[in-house]
Amino acid sequence: MKKIIIIVALLVIVFLSLYYRVILPDKWLHGETLRLPTVDAYYHARFAQLINIHGTNLPERDPYFISIDYSGISSTTVWPTLIALLSKLFPTNGIDIVCYYLPPILGVLCILGVFFIASFLFNAWAGLFAALLLSTMGGEFMARSIAGSVDYHIFEVFLLVMFILCVTIATKYLNKGVVNWTASFLAGLFMAIYLKTWPGALYLYIVFAVSYILYLIVLSFRKESPSGAILQIPCVAIPSSILFYIIISQLTGSMVDYFVMILSAILFTTIMVFTLIQIFFVNKGLKWAFLSICIIIAITTAIIVYYTTPQYFNYAKGMVFTLGEWTTSSHTSEERPILLFGNEFSLQAVWGNFTTSIFLCLIGIGVLIKKSLKADRHILFSYLFIIIGAMVMLLSTLAMVRFAYYLSIYVALLSGLMIYLIIDVSIGYLKRNTKKMKWFDKAGDIMLVTVMLVFILVPNFMIAKQFTNPLEGSLTSGWEQAMLWMRDNTPEPFGKDYYTANYINNIKYPDYSIMAWWDYGYWITYVAHRVPTCNPGSSKREVPGVFLTTTSVDNAIEVLKIAKSKYIVVDYQTATGKFPAMGTYAEQATPDLKKFWSWDTPTYIGIYNMGEESKFQRISIFYPDYYKSMAVRLFNFDGQAVKSPGCPIIIYKEMDGQNWIQKIIDTPSYREAIDYTSKNPLTDGLVYAYGGTDPFLPCVDLEQTKDIRPLKGFGGVDLSSMSKAVKQTWEVKIFEYMGGF
Repeated sequence: MKKIIIIVALLVIVFLSLYYRVILPDKWLHGETLRLPTVDAYYHARFAQLINIHGTNLPERDPYFISIDYSGISSTTVWPTLIALLSKLFPTNGIDIVCYYLPPILGVLCILGVFFIASFLFNAWAGLFAALLLSTMGGEFMARSIAGSVDYHIFEVFLLVMFILCVTIATKYLNKGVVNWTASFLAGLFMAIYLKTWPGALYLYIVFAVSYILYLIVLSFRKESPSGAILQIPCVAIPSSILFYIIISQLTGSMVDYFVMILSAILFTTIMVFTLIQIFFVNKGLKWAFLSICIIIAITTAIIVYYTTPQYFNYAKGMVFTLGEWTTSSHTSEERPILLFGNEFSLQAVWGNFTTSIFLCLIGIGVLIKKSLKADRHILFSYLFIIIGAMVMLLSTLAMVRFAYYLSIYVALLSGLMIYLIIDVSIGYLKRNTKKMKWFDKAGDIMLVTVMLVFILVPNFMIAKQFTNPLEGSLTSGWEQAMLWMRDNTPEPFGKDYYTANYINNIKYPDYSIMAWWDYGYWITYVAHRVPTCNPGSSKREVPGVFLTTTSVDNAIEVLKIAKSKYIVVDYQTATGKFPAMGTYAEQATPDLKKFWSWDTPTYIGIYNMGEESKFQRISIFYPDYYKSMAVRLFNFDGQAVKSPGCPIIIYKEMDGQNWIQKIIDTPSYREAIDYTSKNPLTDGLVYAYGGTDPFLPCVDLEQTKDIRPLKGFGGVDLSSMSKAVKQTWEVKIFEYMGGF
């Protein structure tokens, strides 16, 4: 009966997982094309196309990726190779089908893997709770496993889960040689694939080694040594991972990272040496000596590596240890610390990813540490492996929110354990303190359901509703229409349909490129079959940054000539939400490009407080340079000459790092505003600023953008909440540069 309940529960969990990952988002994923929900998904889809065309003998670069930065194609080809191989199973649209269904399938496999890990470590009920929690957990994990989210991150999570599962099985069945060896061998295989997918996966081997050494330390205080059976795990897993790493590199035609192999060999040697030292000291009855030796060896090794091979020390530090460093300088939301929102402390991202389960997880780490103190020496290693892994991922996620998809696995495991313990302890307490308990069997079931609803389903359901709407950064209807129009109505950049050609020995340069912000580069390549000046994988983001933010039309034309851009694509986000980041990248431009970046003040938009301190509202003031920037000239005003209706003068005072508006004076023109302020100097810390409050009502006169004409607009945006002048506009606009290069 118990097995039937578990099987039925797992089927329900699988349905819930697919409901959130396939059924709910299906309505916005399908348009005239398959709208992949993340930008990077288009990169991997294009990469898979290249593999289907060229095999593993890939060209040095893809001419369609970028026009001005001819960097090579990534050699980490396991993920796109898998997509390409699976796509051959379908006669038509194979890549689209695989891109759509593979992420949710991997998500389900992760959930089932977590069930088995928790079942082996704790029991089946804890496994069910963990799986149910993960299946409904929103945030990064669900976003990475949603249909069409064919980025490799869900594949990374799958490989992590499989490695943990194999290690858990190997420790669970230590006395069964075939199972132990097979599980260890498979752990090596999954680790090799993991390393080929993401070189940073070395962190997992370091976690493994640290857990094993900590395991030896605990055993030394117990006056015990590791059994030969548990020593088989690293003895089989690490060498087999090196072997598989080389084989996979050969099969995929990708580069062998010898540092990965060297570090793997060093970790293997370290484990063996520490094991021999531990056995020696345990036999001598010196339990404190081993801990002292561990500390001395760790410090000595770090010093030797630092002074003898500093490049390897810095490489390892950059790959692993900087995961815990916080940065607020990134303009990419997934790269920011999870506890910061707009550079201010916030639990918004924590709740959005984990809801109530994060609190259970933190308690669960302490509970599992306590269980480890009394655990059998065989299962002890698995407990320590989970504890160290959870703490490393917690630190990494504090530094960068994107690692929440890894942390979700540990949160589910530890929360599943805690939910089971809460229920078990509660039922036990009631049974001991209630005389008549015949009715309690049913009451216990009710309690189980109640706890599940309160601690798992209700908060997660509320967060998961977001997946009924398009994810941030997904291809919108307006962009889809714009890209399809461009594919059908602009000339081929290589003189013929070159997109599906085998150009291994015939790589050409495009006749022209498409100027757009780097976020949209992969859409331009994959959907429009055109060549962007920049994409998310390019280091030339300053090129569109300079073009879109320069205030000189002549300088903007020079940038178009440098990039050979015949067409320009701007959208609503380019002129609003993404605009500040463009100036940041423009400021980083090289001198030969930065000379075309012209402005009066390097700040385009200011945030001001208006009203009394107890009750105020924040408003945006758009400075003259904002209106004169090319992004705004084109999107807001279609490149036409515009007469300013007037230029407001802002009188403000800075208090506690914030700008408080004291008065706004309307003037007929920017010139008259300048004249007024020059004749009326301020005192008492008051400051003048010039700018408009409506992005579609310029505070300066604008001349027509010569040699650039509007072609077509797509989609629609409601502006009623931000503009009095324009109530609705196109979401995406395409322009053509009429001059020569």
